[in-house]
Amino acid sequence: MDGQIQRDEFLAPNGLLAFIRSHFLKQNVPVAPVPDIRHDKHGWFSYFDEDGSGELSVQEVTRGLIKSYKLAQDIQSVNRLREIVANIWCIFDADGSGEIDRTEFLLPNEGLADSIIASFAH
Repeated sequence: MDGQIQRDEFLAPNGLLAFIRSHFLKQNVPVAPVPDIRHDKHGWFSYFDEDGSGELSVQEVTRGLIKSYKLAQDIQSVNRLREIVANIWCIFDADGSGEIDRTEFLLPNEGLADSIIASFAH
């Protein structure tokens, strides 16, 4: 044992990949469709508030945008989107907490939700 896993060990029928799939991936669990933020701002917020904290983190918003814009297969766009979200975060995080609460998200004409909706038009 050299402390490293080789490609063959990882991909073997009983290798690490098989172990991960059988123990950590949820199989046959239906995934609810992503709410359309243009029609359900509250639903979009709740859907991506994955930890149920009542606030959205940079990562939760980024995942939400990737799914809403269907960018998962375009790694270049995903990376660009991550950078954009990180750079504009402080504009929408009015209280400086590092997360965006529902009030900040739903603020009419100035909140993150309305800004996302406006970007769909472009």
